[in-house]
Amino acid sequence: MAEPPRFALARGMVRHVGEPIAAVIGETCEQAMDGAERVVLDAEPLPAVVDVRAAQAHGAPRLHAEAPGNVCFRWARGDEARVRAALASADRVVTVELINNRVAGAAIEPRALLAAGAGGADKLTLYSSTQVPHHIRRLVTEQLGMAESALRVVAPDVGGGFGYKGKLYPEEGIIAWAARAAARDRHGVLRRVVRRGPVAVCGRARRPRRLLRVRVDTCRARWRRAGDAGNP
Repeated sequence: MAEPPRFALARGMVRHVGEPIAAVIGETCEQAMDGAERVVLDAEPLPAVVDVRAAQAHGAPRLHAEAPGNVCFRWARGDEARVRAALASADRVVTVELINNRVAGAAIEPRALLAAGAGGADKLTLYSSTQVPHHIRRLVTEQLGMAESALRVVAPDVGGGFGYKGKLYPEEGIIAWAARAAARDRHGVLRRVVRRGPVAVCGRARRPRRLLRVRVDTCRARWRRAGDAGNP
């Protein structure tokens, strides 16, 4: 399986809509918003690929150097040679292509985070509207080089989840890092972020394409599925 490194903020290349490019920290929400408006991105458009088949075509733009052909992994089960032979000798083969539309959760309640750093930055509490607090604690402590016992993750009222609040997002690491860094100089500090627009900045379903070929008389079948794993 190809597992390219994923950083909280884009490095060198912005690969998809909604990928964070900068983090602005302020004493107040208004200061942070004013600072965000001053961020200027110096970027050049690159060739894009938005279809799972086009991504595997020869010469398609490669999104990650670690994933040749833009393929994360391949998995197969069954006897392909026997199935191919059965289909080749069949009197009739039915072929069906099924495409599931991409879907995205759209909860009324946005994702929100708040982190509180203790004196000396030895302890940290992260409040996150997440469905998986233990998962968040493990991954954030790995990011920050902390012991799991040093981070307390609290999942208060989550609201609508639909699965997309069950993932680690860049904000968890950024906000925890900011609170921890500021706590080194202060007795306590709070930081918060609210992200809106789940279609652009939250995980989505993978929009799979499935190609099914069936030999009618014996029900020998070949099933190929390609899934888009390019979610944020």
